[in-house]
Amino acid sequence: MIVKNEEEVLGRCLDSVAGFPDEILVADTGSTDGTKAAAMERGARVFDFPWRDDFAAARNFSFSQGRGTYLFWMDADDVVRPDQRRKLLDLKERLGRADCLPDVVMMKYAAAFRRDGSLAAAFYRERLIRRGTGAVWKGRVHETVKPFGIIWKEDIWIEHRKMRIRDPERNLRILESMRKNGEEFGPREQYYYEMERAFARRCREAALENGQLLTQPRNERFVNGRYLW
Repeated sequence: MIVKNEEEVLGRCLDSVAGFPDEILVADTGSTDGTKAAAMERGARVFDFPWRDDFAAARNFSFSQGRGTYLFWMDADDVVRPDQRRKLLDLKERLGRADCLPDVVMMKYAAAFRRDGSLAAAFYRERLIRRGTGAVWKGRVHETVKPFGIIWKEDIWIEHRKMRIRDPERNLRILESMRKNGEEFGPREQYYYEMERAFARRCREAALENGQLLTQPRNERFVNGRYLW
């Protein structure tokens, strides 16, 4: 895990997978609350990692500390329900008996929920990665490991249950810095850049930049100095 000031949710996350991991590794990027204590209370090995606006770098560091056959990642505001935890434990047993081990195990990620609690977005993500395969996290924002080798898909749900957003424009600042500094900015980075601008209510700016704004835009409201589409 990579964390910063997650005292209020970290215990919930770690307790939800109790019994599944053989070790817990937490890379702390500068917490000033009780995050480290909450992790150590649950047996975690805690490491300090200076934050440098690069999620992949932090994730690769945390993975480098692992000693087991597999590395499993979670964000601090992720949670596993009891029925899904049982599936995780079953998976662990099956991996222990497997003649041919997978390189990557994909699991379902419930990434967003509506106000009424219904699921708004879900997709498969790389969740369990065999150590020693040379897998590397890439992406300063929305980091990922591209699935490779032998891949298993499991019907196991991890839920992203964010309680609050402390710095809503952090990702946008990182992406804008990348553009300004001439760093690699391919289709994936462009996609997340436009998405983050939409979250920041900067749709009009994005449309103007991409030459897509109509002379008389429709369904547009100007509120508190920003255009809302």
